Amino acid sequence: MESAIRYLVTLKMAGMSKHLEILKRYFMRNEPPWKIAELLGMRRLVVKGIAQYFRELLRARTLPSDDQVRKLLDIVMPYIDCIPSYCIHHDNGLVRCTICGEVVKYAEFRDHLRKHHQDLIEKITKSVMTKVISRLGVKLA
Repeated sequence: MESAIRYLVTLKMAGMSKHLEILKRYFMRNEPPWKIAELLGMRRLVVKGIAQYFRELLRARTLPSDDQVRKLLDIVMPYIDCIPSYCIHHDNGLVRCTICGEVVKYAEFRDHLRKHHQDLIEKITKSVMTKVISRLGVKLA
């Protein structure tokens, strides 16, 4: 579960709202991939790939059902939605990191965060995990 939450945290920090919207629409609203793709201007296979990748991040022994993923997202997304985006968009597909000020291509910004700001990703992920575990009523040893 932690890797799935880290993925959501990183998407939110990187300002990748389309990816988050795909997960919300696919799992929480049960919308078909073709409809999501049409709404967001993406290919259907990209939508399916993002949903499948997230499901695989939640894998324990078997892949979770759509209902299990939806229940987790119902709990997690309010916390993810509170995380700020750490990029300011510029022209020509460039973004400025609001943490360090570096300007990078938007397509490379998530990698920039993972390379240079992993400590912040981990801090936010741990915070969200603590809230989710508390909400689920899971006791840690």
